[in-house]
Amino acid sequence: DDPIPVHGSAHTLVSLARMFPWAFANTARNYVRPDPRPFEDFQTLTLGDVEVLPFPVEHGASPTHGFLFTLSSGEKIAYAPDVKVIPPESLAHLNGLDILVIDALREEPHPTHMSLQEALTAANGLAPAQTIFTHLTHDLDFAATSAKLPPNVAIATDGLTLDFSS
Repeated sequence: DDPIPVHGSAHTLVSLARMFPWAFANTARNYVRPDPRPFEDFQTLTLGDVEVLPFPVEHGASPTHGFLFTLSSGEKIAYAPDVKVIPPESLAHLNGLDILVIDALREEPHPTHMSLQEALTAANGLAPAQTIFTHLTHDLDFAATSAKLPPNVAIATDGLTLDFSS
């Protein structure tokens, strides 16, 4: 039973250890044995043949991150599911995206999440080939909301898979 690599910011790893002390105690009885691996903002991690760049985003008082995945084929996917604002220093790393997966909580503004319009504005500014909205509330009707979206924007669904075999 090898430890499970757990990548996170120092803040996140400390929070996890505080919330789940039984897991981080590293006793033989644990069925979960995390191997904490802290990362720094904009420090590229290599996981298999994928490069992962954590970038800071604003999401209320707690520091959070989005992730830029660069595949060995060169395709670039940004994932920012808990975000209100992507700061300029993070935006600078998000050029030429193939896919942007981003928070679009609801129609009405929210203090810590992008609204549907804020997510559309962010997607328009980044101009990825495809945008996928995630972290939506039940307030957004799938069919009605989907009908209003541009052709290169979709709502994530349970079981969604992305194929990069070409």
